[in-house]
Amino acid sequence: MTLTKENKNKIRNFISRFYRHHNLSDSDNLVELGLMNSLFAAQLTMFLEQEFEIQMEIREQFFEKFNSIDTICSLIDEHIEDSTGSHVYQLPNGLKVEYLNKTDADHFYEDIFVKQSYLSNGIELRDGDCVFDIGANIGLFSLFALQRNKGITVYAFEPSPLTYKALQKNLNAYKDQVHLFECGISNKEGSGTFTHYIHSSGMSTFHPNEDQEMESLRNIITNATNVKEDKEHLVALSVNDRLQSEIFTCEIRTMASVLGEHPIKIIDLLKIDAQKSEWEILRGIPDEAWPKIRQVVMEIHDLNNRVSEIEKFLGDLNYQVHIEQDVLYKGTNHFNLYAIQNN
Repeated sequence: MTLTKENKNKIRNFISRFYRHHNLSDSDNLVELGLMNSLFAAQLTMFLEQEFEIQMEIREQFFEKFNSIDTICSLIDEHIEDSTGSHVYQLPNGLKVEYLNKTDADHFYEDIFVKQSYLSNGIELRDGDCVFDIGANIGLFSLFALQRNKGITVYAFEPSPLTYKALQKNLNAYKDQVHLFECGISNKEGSGTFTHYIHSSGMSTFHPNEDQEMESLRNIITNATNVKEDKEHLVALSVNDRLQSEIFTCEIRTMASVLGEHPIKIIDLLKIDAQKSEWEILRGIPDEAWPKIRQVVMEIHDLNNRVSEIEKFLGDLNYQVHIEQDVLYKGTNHFNLYAIQNN
């Protein structure tokens, strides 16, 4: 789809309200003309969202996407296509995936495929390994493991029904190597209320706290941008509507029940990204299963001294543990833990 001349004129007229002395063509570079700054980008974002009934992603409000009327229109086209049901996204490495929003997909790709952050501090993947992906989201880490090494077996867990549909489609080509579970993992069996954040699916959780989520978003956005002037205003606008949510009742299982159903001799890598459920997941692993778990990589939310407690817990189980915080999460309670069994 391409925006009509009438809609391009709407954008041009909006810009002209602020810069009356410029007669803009569709390709004029707004940055080079000195017309674009973070405050105006925020105002333009609000106009586009209201006029075209779209939801802009966090990183799309910056200058590379707003440098001309043509590039602004291309960005709007993408969102209009998304709203009509097209949700396939080609990642920079050529991989096409089903996604929920591009900001999350871009972030997951950067973190998993580019930085390879899960293979850090001695963590390794080998051919034939068994991987548990708890909090699989749309499945990018599972895809990374399956593509990187031969004969990988994946057990992937995702409670959100919306995200699970994308996970299913993304891993369908590997269905002979993958076991999918539409559930959360905890220390008790049953069901739970799950908050799915529509525009920030990576923050979806069984333990919502809007103040904590909002503060984390503000810090992450601030760390992610190099925009200096009027940054606070832009960040405040960016987090508006980030926490729109849908509530689902989801199945909850324990690692004990899953391991009881599947004859698993060893888990080579247990990856956990479960948004404040990490302690419950660990407590649901039976004592006899721990010798089978060779490596653990997880995100921890440092609530009530949780990082130190989990570090000690795994240390007592004979793991060598390393804790670090990515620069993107400076000022938040998000930390990464890497643990390798000593024997």
